Amino acid sequence: PINTSAQFDNPAVGFDFDRSPRFAVDPQGVLHAVWESQYAGLAGGLAGADGDIYHATFSPAGWSAPQLVNSNGASDAGLDSMPDIAIDQNGNICVVWASEENIGGTLGTDFDILYSVNGGAGWSFPAPLNSYAATDTKHDTNPRIAVSADGKAHCVWVGEYDFGAGTSNIRYSVLGAAGWSAAEQVHPAFAVPPQGMNAGAEIAIAASGVPHVIWWSNVNHNGAGA
Repeated sequence: PINTSAQFDNPAVGFDFDRSPRFAVDPQGVLHAVWESQYAGLAGGLAGADGDIYHATFSPAGWSAPQLVNSNGASDAGLDSMPDIAIDQNGNICVVWASEENIGGTLGTDFDILYSVNGGAGWSFPAPLNSYAATDTKHDTNPRIAVSADGKAHCVWVGEYDFGAGTSNIRYSVLGAAGWSAAEQVHPAFAVPPQGMNAGAEIAIAASGVPHVIWWSNVNHNGAGA
């Protein structure tokens, strides 16, 4: 198993979940994995069982010990879940995930998209990616991230901001020198009634730098049916 704690955590159903794994390969060919774990025995037993994000790498000796990505994990109480990972051509790692932790007392307890980067000196403190994180009260979940040839990180996620119950849209942001750009809707035609569910987004970046996003939708757009 990737989670080397698997033989120690509680094997009973409903306990010590390890889930939502994602992986990427760095320029040296090293495999990196991230996932959510609710096993309180990780990170020296300091992170608790609220659900935190962990990272490990694979070598000929096997998987490394899990490392806490959300460095606030020893003091937080909110669920951190649904991670994704991307690595640029210089080996810099960027991890994104959904979190209901009220970081700095400004984000509330709705799910927002957080990120952390590691350029070799350790994980940066988690920070919000969705530009409206401090003002909305609805959930942002299921982020996916990709890196373009110029080293920029591009992220898409499912957002409920500005929409009624049972509706969601796909949002997009790119990380530049000034930070993450203001969140955009990937499909502006769906931003007006009739509304519906748009989810399951995935992103890939063409060699030209153009992002391509796919997702599923039950919106009757152009007569496609619901």
